[in-house]
Amino acid sequence: MPGRKPNCKAPLAGGTKCNKAEGHGSDGKDTKHVYTAPVVKERVGLDFSTITVQVANKAAMVAHKRTRGANAERDKDQLAVDKIVNSAYAAWTEAGKPAGWDVDKGYGILVKVPAAAVETLEWRIKRAGTFYDLKIRFGGTIVEDGYAEVCFVASDKPDETSE
Repeated sequence: MPGRKPNCKAPLAGGTKCNKAEGHGSDGKDTKHVYTAPVVKERVGLDFSTITVQVANKAAMVAHKRTRGANAERDKDQLAVDKIVNSAYAAWTEAGKPAGWDVDKGYGILVKVPAAAVETLEWRIKRAGTFYDLKIRFGGTIVEDGYAEVCFVASDKPDETSE
């Protein structure tokens, strides 16, 4: 959500962390750390008498195909991460589309961010991978002096029809 502050993350009993906004209590009020479980939406049941299933013909497949670069509603931060993921895919392609994590080819993308932003960055990278139908693989994250280095590779998803 735009404008939302990151969570406090103060450790609590039972291994949970405070999920109030970071900096809560700085005004002398609301100083207690708490964990509030997220509200789980109840899903609507499926009424199978109203559902139809059929094999999609070529025209339907074309109409429903998601393509790389499709323009959906994406905020400016996500669009910036999309560019990073697309450059990772281009680097992997230029390296000859190697299998696995081939360190000798040097096609991974390294992003340095404040350590507190790692979770958000990885979420946006995964989101871009889903949007562009790419497989995202992360290496280990190295944290030093308050900054984290996140290394990842974006490649084609394996063909599900091959054995």
